[in-house]
Amino acid sequence: MGNLSPMHLLILVLIIVLIFGASRLPKVASSVGQSLKVFKKEVRELREDDEDDVNRTPGTGAPQHHTPSSTDRVDTTPDSASHPPKTS
Repeated sequence: MGNLSPMHLLILVLIIVLIFGASRLPKVASSVGQSLKVFKKEVRELREDDEDDVNRTPGTGAPQHHTPSSTDRVDTTPDSASHPPKTS
């Protein structure tokens, strides 16, 4: 179980040919190859970015302090629409 014999590979190739057709196989193989190339490039770039983050010493980057601004204020006044005036 789990071992691929040459007969299994032959059956897989025949199924792929039946699904895609012999004329479309080169196009499919080319697009799969391009996709793998892009995927490998992205993985390599992510690894390089991670290595750069690890190698950078703490404190050399921009400060991570949050300074509150006027847009950070929370309006605590009640909304008149949510509490209609009482009439007695």
